[in-house]
Amino acid sequence: MTNAGKITGRTRPGGRPLFQRLAAAPHIVWAVLFILAPMLFVLYFAFTDGNGNFTTDNITAMGQYSHTFILSIAFALIATVVCLLIGYPLAYFMSRTSPRTRKVLMVLIMLPMWCNLLIRTYALMALLDNGERLQVAASEIVCRLDVPIVQLGHDREDGQHHIGQEVVDHA
Repeated sequence: MTNAGKITGRTRPGGRPLFQRLAAAPHIVWAVLFILAPMLFVLYFAFTDGNGNFTTDNITAMGQYSHTFILSIAFALIATVVCLLIGYPLAYFMSRTSPRTRKVLMVLIMLPMWCNLLIRTYALMALLDNGERLQVAASEIVCRLDVPIVQLGHDREDGQHHIGQEVVDHA
């Protein structure tokens, strides 16, 4: 019996402890929702026409995009080779350094990714700020489509977000 089995006290014969099975549930749900479901949607739309009837026309029409596919595969191979040529020697070098130096090098490698995340986060905050830039842009698009929208707002007194009851006049 594993340590986890001793902690929970419950195991199936030949299986994992109950705690481990329950801990895996959110990851399984995430994978199904965000990996498996989109792939099934792609497969569905690949083999159906606009009316939902089965067809292989979409697959046969992909031949006209062969140049794009070849370029994509070539770029993927080039990126893979470059990453291998840079990554493996760097990992080998890092493995030969002291733990303190290794930590500094790891921070230096990850710093550009953190900066990228920070920039994207601040850009999203700028779009969704109290200046309502995103709302103005969305209402412009909706007005051009001649569809009424519900006014989203920000209550100035208490700082709480609310959805207004009135419909924006887009005439």
